[in-house]
Amino acid sequence: SDNETTVDRLVEGIEWAMECGVKILDINCGLETDSAKLHAVIKKAYKQGILIIAPAGNGKAIEYPAKYPEVMAVGAVKCNANLLECSVHGEELEVVAPGADVTTYGAFEMLTNESGTSMAAPQVAALASILWQKDVSKSADFIRSLIDATARPLVAKEDFGYGLIDCSYALKQYDEF
Repeated sequence: SDNETTVDRLVEGIEWAMECGVKILDINCGLETDSAKLHAVIKKAYKQGILIIAPAGNGKAIEYPAKYPEVMAVGAVKCNANLLECSVHGEELEVVAPGADVTTYGAFEMLTNESGTSMAAPQVAALASILWQKDVSKSADFIRSLIDATARPLVAKEDFGYGLIDCSYALKQYDEF
């Protein structure tokens, strides 16, 4: 009810997703401190072949689980491709996606505009699902590498990772990749 969870509940959710055989997991939350328990289940999910995506965070440093190497850390940009003011940056940042004034459902199914890396990460998950539906036998590493390789580079890698995701270009490059 207050938009919070515990590490134990997060771990339970990831374990449940693994049992269900999901291929893409968007862990749309962040922790400031590392958790051995969380990292262990992330590693297990990654080894199971799940593509794991998480918002990088809206503070001063990239948060967990986005900070783990098994996870795609997603930053946020405005519609003009400038980094969103609240989006963190750092070497763990992998890609960016639009994250400013994204229309979403809020409490009581009311439409609202939200901004932040939590609005950008689901767009990377959506791109991954579009690409994966072309051939579900492809690996998570293939999909992740394709997203990275087809992202549009933007100025500094520390601020934008590989760059802005590009669905159209990724689809065009899929067969060749």
